[in-house]
Amino acid sequence: MRTSGEADKSGCANHVSDIARCTFGKVNSSHAIYLVGDSTSVAYEDSFVDLPKSYPTWRVRLTGGSGCGFADVTLDEQAGNQHASGCPGRNRMIVTEIKKVRPDLLIVTNARGDANYQEHVTKELKKIEAYVSDIVVLPAPPLGLDPNECYTKVSAPVDCVSKIRGDYFTWVQAERQEADAVKGTLLDPTSWFCVNEYCPIFVKHTPIRHDKVHMTAQYASYIAPVVREALVTAKAMPAH
Repeated sequence: MRTSGEADKSGCANHVSDIARCTFGKVNSSHAIYLVGDSTSVAYEDSFVDLPKSYPTWRVRLTGGSGCGFADVTLDEQAGNQHASGCPGRNRMIVTEIKKVRPDLLIVTNARGDANYQEHVTKELKKIEAYVSDIVVLPAPPLGLDPNECYTKVSAPVDCVSKIRGDYFTWVQAERQEADAVKGTLLDPTSWFCVNEYCPIFVKHTPIRHDKVHMTAQYASYIAPVVREALVTAKAMPAH
């Protein structure tokens, strides 16, 4: 049985069927958390992988995949998504596994989409609603400046500070409705990334993003205690 120190999250986005490799904590733990969604879900992984160290009866299963949102929709490879053809089969496998395991908590993160896409996410969540004790919708961070573009040898940290776009709040509200549709909970992550609607690129010496939307593994690990506290406050996890 793998423990959180022995599991290896590298490659889980491409080898989701390897349950042991992509499970942190004891594989037969009595409580299970499933992370589902696209690459923005993968970016959150380091906020959760050490959780079994504090909750030894819990395990964390990583199923997020680049370019594969947790949605009942066929994606278009012509739109530039090289993962599109494999996404429906991948999601079917995840849904089947969830129905068998009946996890305590499912956390879903997808990159922002229009109202039509969110309907497909709700449709996918409806398939497993009866098999999961709690569902948490965790939006991706607000879009920000790409550090590869704003950071230079002569730039200052302020040059990479961005302001939250107005449509982000509309999207979070739509995700709240998505959570309500499956009697779930929305965790609003805005304050984890921004202050007074302005979003920096560093917290102390920790970089927050490595592109416009995906946070770094370092920052995901840095905010892990805050994420855990939010789950406890939402009563999706017990206090510890």
